[in-house]
Amino acid sequence: MRSYIQSIAVSVLGLGLLTACGDSSDGTEYSAASCSMVTGTLNIHWEAVGGPSAPCVGIETTDGVVADAQDGTAAFTGVSVSNASCISTAAYEFQVSQDGLSLNGSDTQVPLPLTFTRSADEACFVGHWVFRGEDYVGHIAAEPFGVAVSP
Repeated sequence: MRSYIQSIAVSVLGLGLLTACGDSSDGTEYSAASCSMVTGTLNIHWEAVGGPSAPCVGIETTDGVVADAQDGTAAFTGVSVSNASCISTAAYEFQVSQDGLSLNGSDTQVPLPLTFTRSADEACFVGHWVFRGEDYVGHIAAEPFGVAVSP
């Protein structure tokens, strides 16, 4: 998730067009280790899996308040990152599906639609942030959104 200026530079160089976001509906991208790093928070664990930044990982710390997300909706903004050479901050709005297995929303700064999914036994939603040749897999904890995780 490059900064806005970096994204413009990539665009000027002609390195890709806006692509639709992906999701993890097959569940193969879920990582318990990545999930554990953001459990109990509205922070996001990002891993660059494609594009000039790959491979790299980082955690985007957000101003999200867990109590505010318990109704299944949340809006929050990234306030810092653990690896500035890999990721940058953004702003998000999300809503959990009725079955608790998908988190739908957007990066409101780009703007870019986002869909994160999970299996009933997974503690995080997993999805892709894809824009201008960059592809990041993100993990967001499910519990803050009032979602139960089945054993």
